[in-house]
This record gives sequence, structure tokens and C-alpha cells, in this order.
Amino acid sequence: MPRNKLSRVHSLSGGKPLSSAAALAGMRGLEKEIVAASGREWVRQLDATKRLNKICAPLIKIIRDDPTSRDHTLHARPLGNRKRRLPRPITRKEKERIYLGSLGALVPPPTISRGFLRAAGMLVK
Repeated sequence: MPRNKLSRVHSLSGGKPLSSAAALAGMRGLEKEIVAASGREWVRQLDATKRLNKICAPLIKIIRDDPTSRDHTLHARPLGNRKRRLPRPITRKEKERIYLGSLGALVPPPTISRGFLRAAGMLVK
């Protein structure tokens, strides 16, 4: 039996591959569903925002009218701007090897010395 594309697809799917017109028609149907779902989600988010603004309006008015709370909110640091040093991940010491169970190889990451980390400013105590 010849090993061409049609025979491989036929053996996997049990028939001829779809014509490009049929494939494009299916893709257009999926696109319509995705656009409709996206529109519904947009409306839901807009509705939730309106409700939240309505709930928060009295609190915002209190903050706006009270000079002390207004000053505190103006000078507050945003929570998303924190700079953290991540600790170095703990890794096992592995040896490079090739195994034949289900053909594979193990290639460990390169080791980095503490001196290099200290010079790069990445050494966390």
C-alpha cells in the first residue's frame, strides 16, 4: 500500500479528508459562536461594573469629602508594584544519562556557583 497523505488520513479517520469549503464552513460556525459568547461576556462585565459602581458610590463620596482619608488614599502605594526577590529554586542533583526503557535522555540544568549568583546580585540569604 502506498504511503501518501490520503492513505494516512484515511487510516486515521476512516474516510476522505474534508474539502476546504466544508472546513471553512465549520470554522465560520465556530467563529459566530465565539463572537456571540464574547458579546454576552462583555454585556455581563458591563452590568457587573455598573452594579459595583453603584455599591461603591457612597464609600467614594466619604473618601472624597474627608480630607484625611483623601490624603491617605492619594499617598497609598499600589499593591501591584512590589518588588520581590525570588529564592533560588531547589533542584536535585542529576547525572546526565540515556536510558532505553522507552527511549529517552535526562539532561540536567547547568550548575551555577554561589560566586556567580553573588556577582549577579541574585544571591538570596
